[in-house]
Parts: sequence; structure tokens; C-alpha cells
Amino acid sequence: MIAFKLPPELIQLTLSFLSPSEIDDLFEINEIFHDCQDRDDPYFQIRLIALQEYFSNRRLMLSNSYYLLDYVEITLEQIKYLKRENIMVNPREISVFISDRLVTTDEVEFIKQLCYDDLLQFVTSWSTKKLKFQLELINTVGKEALSEVLMLVSSINCKLETFLLKYNGKLPYVECDFSIDVNNLKLQLPGSPELLQDINRNDCFTNITSLNLSFNGISDYSLGQFKFPQSLVQLNLSNNLLTNVDDFNFNWKCLTKLESLDLSNNNIQHFNLHGRSENLYQLTQLKLSGNHLVTVPKLYNAFFGNLRELDLSRNMLCCLHRFPGCLLKLSLRGNYLTQFHTQVQGDIFPKTLTHLDLSHCRIGCQHELTTEEISNHLVSVEKLYNLSDLQIEG
Repeated sequence: MIAFKLPPELIQLTLSFLSPSEIDDLFEINEIFHDCQDRDDPYFQIRLIALQEYFSNRRLMLSNSYYLLDYVEITLEQIKYLKRENIMVNPREISVFISDRLVTTDEVEFIKQLCYDDLLQFVTSWSTKKLKFQLELINTVGKEALSEVLMLVSSINCKLETFLLKYNGKLPYVECDFSIDVNNLKLQLPGSPELLQDINRNDCFTNITSLNLSFNGISDYSLGQFKFPQSLVQLNLSNNLLTNVDDFNFNWKCLTKLESLDLSNNNIQHFNLHGRSENLYQLTQLKLSGNHLVTVPKLYNAFFGNLRELDLSRNMLCCLHRFPGCLLKLSLRGNYLTQFHTQVQGDIFPKTLTHLDLSHCRIGCQHELTTEEISNHLVSVEKLYNLSDLQIEG
């Protein structure tokens, strides 16, 4: 067989053009983990190269649950084999997903094996470009199991791309003497606000660029207790219980790198960020859809100096006033702008607008205006000559 005569590097290069399923069909990869193999067999040596290539440059999923999607599955037993035989692979991405739903292995037992067999440390020794860790526990596990997995993740000697912790249980207190280096952090702890506060208070996560705190039941008061890291680029506070966002409960002045702020689907009635700052800010996207705003927020201070996209859809707006002068995209969809025709007098919308959504705002109801009349009025009075997308149906 000609493959026996090829150098290992050329065999590996040839196999890199095959999909995991094709490699498995040719070399029966899964059988390698179960059979007693003759390690001196030349064909077995080729199968080991195929095994490396089977996992290399792939998106791998290590999970106790049915969560594969377009991932290549890797199991605890397979990792144990690779560790025992000191076989290193080079995946493009590794995701660890632990859940208590649709499980193939009990989540507590799965956590114990990860912790006590040093399997996760072995996995992170691979030259992996991205490592993601997701922990979703809907039905409460014990305090010890949760603490163990948090300490395990904190011991990882590389930066996590993503860490997701979704926990519905109630805990009186959890020790938070750990630190996790992560880019993208998502926490959903609606049943344990004290745990969320402990994590925040102890600076457990460092150098975060993306923070998702949606669906946590965060109130106006608890928002004021958060210490948001200056490294943030994206902040998602949607689907909480906020009613008022102002300079007293939202410390925006330190967020000089923030580019996207999502406050959609709260109960916000007042949005007042009027404080002064000499800093330069990068905020380009603000989402306030699905709230209870009656008037358009005044977005004139330094924090909004670079704002390009503003979403005010599905609020209770009935009157308009001047928007920031550098906006490119604006959505007012689903408000009640029956006085729109009389309010628009040439100084409401920025001349830079390229996308404007006024659909389902009942604009033409009172004056019985046609869509064409509304469009012509906007362009001529507001001088919106850069508009490429205007939606005014409904």
C-alpha cells in the first residue's frame, strides 16, 4: 500500500482534505478507542495520524448532553485515551457544554471527571484558538458541584473565548475567590441575585470585552451596584426589570471602549444620561426597543457623540424632538406618531440618515396622508437626501 511509504507529514496533509465522516469511514476512528491494537502495526500508525486529523482544525464539542449542531463530538473517554497515549490534536475551537437537560451523563459525575482526572487541563494544552465553556443548570445542583466547576474553569491556563453560566437555583452564598480570564461573558442567574452580586463584587472576571446580563431580573437599584469593567465593548442588559436609567444608577463614564449597549425589553420610562465627561467614547449602537418611553431621550452628551444606530421601536412615543446629528440608522417602528406631519419641521432628523423605519406608527391616520406624501414631506422638509431605506407602511 503506497500510504505506508509516504512521510507522516504528507499523509497528514492528504487527510486534511477529508471531512471527519470520510476519515471515520476509511479508518474506523471510533474503533481505535475500544480495540486492543498492535502499536507496531504500520497501518495502526497511519490510523493514529488519521485520528489526529479527525479532531484537528474542527469545532469540537465536549458535552454531557445532546448538543452537537455542526460540531464534531469528543467524549471524556476519547480524551482519556488521547491523554494516556499522549496524542495531541489541534482543533479550531473547543466548546465544553454541561447541562442537566437531555443528558447522556449525570452533570455532577461529568463535572467530577473533568475536575479529578485533569482532563480539561489536558485539553487546554492543545494549541486551540478558541475555548468556550457553557454551564446551564436549570434544575438545581448542589453548592459543591457548582463551586467545583467554577474553580475548575478558573484554573484554566488560557483565555476563554466565551463563558456562559445559566443557573436557576437559589444559593445563600457561594465562595467567589476565583478569577476567570474571558472575552465574552454571559450570566443568567434569575433565581440567585446574591450570587450575581457576589461575582460582581469580587471582580471574578477580568478583561471582558462582551458582557451579557439579560434575563437576570436586574432592578434600578441593583444596576447601581454593578462595577462594569472598562474593557467592555458590548453590554447587554435587555429583558430585565429596569424602569429608570440615569447618571446615578448607571456608571457610563468609565465605559470609553463600549460600542454597543442593549437595554431593550425592560420597563424603562426615563432614560436620562446628561452628565459631563472629558473622555472620548466609542458608542455606536443603542437599543431601547420594547420599553415604556413617552418622549425621545436627549442624547447630546459625550457618551453619544459617535452614535450611529438607535432603536426606539415598540415604545410609547407620541412626540419627537431633535435626534443626534451623526445617526445613520433609526428605528421608531411601532410608536404612536399621529402628530408626525406637524412635528417634522426640518430640524428633527439628522441629514446623515441612510435607514429610517417609521412603520406601524399611524403617521397618516389623522391627516389621511398617503405613503408617497409622507415620503416626499420627509425628504423635502428634513432634507434626508442620503436615505436609501425608508419604511413607513402601517
